[in-house]
Amino acid sequence: MPRRCGGRPLSGGLVVPYISLVAQGRTRLGVAHGIKVAACVVDYLCQICGQALGDPPYLFLATQTMLDEGFSPEPALHPECAAYSVKACPTVAGRMATYNQHPHDPSGQPCDAPGCDCGGWTSPDGGTAGRQAEAWFRVWVRSYSIGLKEPGPVTAGNVSGCGFKGQIIKVRPVAAVSSDA
Repeated sequence: MPRRCGGRPLSGGLVVPYISLVAQGRTRLGVAHGIKVAACVVDYLCQICGQALGDPPYLFLATQTMLDEGFSPEPALHPECAAYSVKACPTVAGRMATYNQHPHDPSGQPCDAPGCDCGGWTSPDGGTAGRQAEAWFRVWVRSYSIGLKEPGPVTAGNVSGCGFKGQIIKVRPVAAVSSDA
């Protein structure tokens, strides 16, 4: 575990990433908290530890689809937080042939549970449940732009990720997707 993650909560012995949704007292690893994602993108914070990224280059973990689109729905990471994620996350590490079989729930419904960390709204999984997993890459970029769902001012509900088309410095594979996982 990276030293900078020492104060992060754990779930099943794993660091709970800063952007993870904790809804109704349950940590949902692999489900992003939209408002926290927006804060990381806008304020240049690491998606794992929540601390400032510092100066470029910025490091992303991205699939081939994200590379082709020049866009990541997830924020950048510190190199040591990325290394931890590669070891800890079975999907990024290539140890799973498919994405989580169960759709993320709740799916776009308002939440009124007292003490829930979802910020009053949640979002669906984007259709990845059960899909064939892609290989992941470490991607270093000079800079990125704030990706917006709709044109207009930047708001927490409007940020959808990071655009890095034309800004890539280096790409390195993380691991091959396991066919027997």
